[in-house]
Amino acid sequence: MEKCIQCGADYIPRRRGVQKFCSDTCRSRHWQLKQGIPKKKKKKPLKKKKHSLQKYQKEKITFAGISNAAIGQTAVDLIKNIATPESKKPATKGDINELKSLIKGNLLPIKNMENNAFGKSPFYDVTNQIVIFI
Repeated sequence: MEKCIQCGADYIPRRRGVQKFCSDTCRSRHWQLKQGIPKKKKKKPLKKKKHSLQKYQKEKITFAGISNAAIGQTAVDLIKNIATPESKKPATKGDINELKSLIKGNLLPIKNMENNAFGKSPFYDVTNQIVIFI
């Protein structure tokens, strides 16, 4: 009988006197200690969770959530407004009404003249004093 160098347990050698440890575990642990490698902690087995109703509960709407969403949307709109050049922005109803008022102020429709070959109506441009088709 021999004594294990690592744990001190008695064992019967299976390799004719060259065996110094009772098991491979003791042999590898002895080598790790010699190298200065710390002992690994055993991982605890995961607990099986019981079926909980928390998975199926609906999230509640809170004031904080609503305010965070509003702040985020405002930030996105602001960045979009700053990053988009004026020529690429869409026209609003106000822009279209302003154009209509400009056209009505300077252009007068000609009622006794027919539309041109493309179906455009004739107008008299007051500032340039010419007839144009729009």
